[in-house]
Parts: sequence; C-alpha cells; structure tokens
Amino acid sequence: MKILVESSKLAKACALANKNIPGKTTLPIIQNLHIVAEGDKLKVSSTDMETWVVYNVPATVEYDDVPASFCLDAGYITSLLQAIPSQPITIEVKEHKQAAMVIYYAKITHSCGTSELPVQNADEYPSLHPITSEGHTVPAEVLKKSIQTCRFSL
Repeated sequence: MKILVESSKLAKACALANKNIPGKTTLPIIQNLHIVAEGDKLKVSSTDMETWVVYNVPATVEYDDVPASFCLDAGYITSLLQAIPSQPITIEVKEHKQAAMVIYYAKITHSCGTSELPVQNADEYPSLHPITSEGHTVPAEVLKKSIQTCRFSL
C-alpha cells in the first residue's frame, strides 16, 4: 500500500490522537495509533479504552496486497511528523519475509530523507463499534446524575 498525504495535516491528527493515549496501560497495543486507509482518506484513531478519538485526513491511497489498516507507535510517528516541514510525504507499508515470519514496516519518504517504522498488527487493536440506532431514551434522573458527576470531575 502506498499513501500520499500532507505531512502537516497528518502531524496534527497524530498529535491530537496521541493526547488520548494513556501513560501506562496493561494493553500495549493502545500505545499505538490505529491508521486505516479508506478510499481517499486516512482514519487516525486512538483509545484509552474509555474514550475514542478519530481524525480523518485527506490522502491518496494505492492499494495492493498489504493490509489497509496498521498501527504505528504514537510517540515515534508524532515526533517524526512534527520534525518534517509541511510537504507531501509518501508512506509505503511493506513486508519483509524473515524465516517463517512476515514483518511489516512503514517506509516514510519526505524531502529530508527516509524513515522506517515498525508496523504493529491492527487485528490486535480494540475495535470501535459505532452506535447505529437513531436515538436513545435515558431517564431524566440518570441524565441529571451523569451531568452532575461530569461537572464535579471538571
């Protein structure tokens, strides 16, 4: 898979999504940003297992036989993108066969050079199940208590 995207737009999405990642976790995969290529955009998401953050970034994607979703270490990708001046960059997800294993990595090409980051398996990343119904009914007392609890925590 080959992705062409504006570095500043992807950097902003990664930085904002990175803020949602907890400092310590028992589930190491959520230290990553989940990146999904869908049509003409990239969905960059993160979770702390209670809240989800999803940002859409316009991109040009060429698909091949590598997965259309992958995970990158949030700290590495965010700091790398913030160090690159605003410009179009290319991200290629490639595979490397080693013994009986297939290892994926992201090759990021920009005017300053090339960087390679290991890609984590997106199948291990927790999935977000969108709410599909039109509306929900919540008893007034439950809603009032929820609002008071939120107000107290601010």
